[in-house]
Amino acid sequence: MRKIKVRLSVFLSVLSCCSIWAGPALDFEKAQEAYNKGEFYKAIEFYNHLKESNNSHLNLDYNLGNSYFKSGNSGQAMLSYQRALKESPNDPDILANINHLIKQTGAGSIKPNAIVKSVSILNPKQWILLSTVIFWTFCILLTFSFLFPQFNFNRSKITWVSLSFLIGSIFLSSIRIREYNSVKAVILDKDAKVFFAPLDNSTLHFTLPLANVVHVKEVQGSWLKIQHGKEAGWVKKEQCAMVN
Repeated sequence: MRKIKVRLSVFLSVLSCCSIWAGPALDFEKAQEAYNKGEFYKAIEFYNHLKESNNSHLNLDYNLGNSYFKSGNSGQAMLSYQRALKESPNDPDILANINHLIKQTGAGSIKPNAIVKSVSILNPKQWILLSTVIFWTFCILLTFSFLFPQFNFNRSKITWVSLSFLIGSIFLSSIRIREYNSVKAVILDKDAKVFFAPLDNSTLHFTLPLANVVHVKEVQGSWLKIQHGKEAGWVKKEQCAMVN
């Protein structure tokens, strides 16, 4: 009787694990099916449910952005595309959809400079891994030079070359990490008002179109200080959503 109970509990545990793994996959399939049928609001519901479940599917934000775009919600579409871009900054499909959305809405986006664009070929974890590999390669080569002097290793050259690569990779990874961690927001209201100060009776500075992407410089109560090109000002939190 005890063996039967043990086997039953193992069977239930396996069944539970299978259902946990199958659940997100099933929801993703349902979302894709709804999208293909043109049921975009239903697809959005499934994709958001997956996000709430902390599902990290590679195409989740991208597909959610497509669903919002098809449903006519440009602000949420840009927000989802920006979140997808954060993880895959050189993805041609994401970039193409963002550019199409910008042309359609007249919104502005944050264009990275040449250095940021070049370091975006790797994500922060990959840059850290590269720096680690360079460091350990240097350590191994230096150790070999002491253990096997007959090979006439040039220790000075090994040191300078390795340190140059290591310093370079650390510098570039710091740029990538800083860009990755920079706080951005997407405007969700049409003609969002940006003021000179975080006050309801403050003077209007300028307005931003729906789906515009901005840098967030400061948070003060229900206000965000944002940077748009060379201009800066304060906007209500309710008018935008954080990308990060």
